[in-house]
Amino acid sequence: MALMGYHVFGFLWAVNFLLAGSTMVIAGSVSFWFFYRNNTDEYPTLPVLSSMHMVVRYHLGTIAFGSLCLALVQALRAILEYINYKTAEAQEGNFLLKMSMCCVRCCMWCFEKCIKFVSGYAYIYVALNGDSFCSACKATFTLFLSYPAQVSVNAFVQTLLRVLQCVALPVGCAVGCYYYADKLDGSPNALVPSFFSLILSYAVCRVFSGVYETTVDTIFVCAMRDKDKFDGRHTPEGLAEVLGIN
Repeated sequence: MALMGYHVFGFLWAVNFLLAGSTMVIAGSVSFWFFYRNNTDEYPTLPVLSSMHMVVRYHLGTIAFGSLCLALVQALRAILEYINYKTAEAQEGNFLLKMSMCCVRCCMWCFEKCIKFVSGYAYIYVALNGDSFCSACKATFTLFLSYPAQVSVNAFVQTLLRVLQCVALPVGCAVGCYYYADKLDGSPNALVPSFFSLILSYAVCRVFSGVYETTVDTIFVCAMRDKDKFDGRHTPEGLAEVLGIN
């Protein structure tokens, strides 16, 4: 059991490490475009590779620490789910115990979501300013307190677009696959390829939506930093009007 827990925790840490690294690479690439798109001397020829080099050289420790924090929370949630499974019979006969377990599970779920949300913005600040993880988290909370309406609208729009991307497109692919497979001569049950089409298209859409969300968050953070530090001179006019910078 201990060995299994060790491997599960290592898996969670590794997955979060890779996700954090990809987030920081995307954030660095987008920040290069935002601030240096009109400056050919400063804009790198290969922004993605330049961002990757910066992350590998300077920020692996930050990624490891941030992913460790999230992995610890996820491991605690896994332990809590195991306890909930083992005490299922006892909870049936004790309403107070069942309600307490539900409340704790809900709190841990919310805590994990908060850690993911804050750390996502923190990685952007690390890529943008070269801050440590804790300093980036502090800057993230400052951003939330300074621009609560903009942060809320940004999060709501991203959630809405993610739902549309990860529901409408996979369902459309599955429906198209079903009708195509159903018309083939001698085709087996069309539901089988439709199911696999749904799963694969969802995975692809989720990856692309993750890139899109990180890009939008990075542009938002860059615009707010540009407003505070440079009076918004790097922000495109249309974006500045939407965010109320001008």
